[in-house]
Amino acid sequence: MIALFGSRARGNSRPDSDLDILIVMDSDLPRWKRPAPIRRALTGLFPAKDIVVYTPKEVEEWKAVPNAFITSILCEGRILYEG
Repeated sequence: MIALFGSRARGNSRPDSDLDILIVMDSDLPRWKRPAPIRRALTGLFPAKDIVVYTPKEVEEWKAVPNAFITSILCEGRILYEG
């Protein structure tokens, strides 16, 4: 799954707003290392971007926790791709 979240998903972005993207995919990497290869692949395609990568298991574990970061992303985000 790929979802847009943040100001661009809410419709209140400014010209200097970054692009906030959630990607849910299988990975054995620690969460902090997961976005790097995706950022490299997107170099030059978008302005500033914030990419967050969770595994499906992490989403399941956290999605019902009130005020968790992933919970707010799932509530406000716009799904761009569901595969």
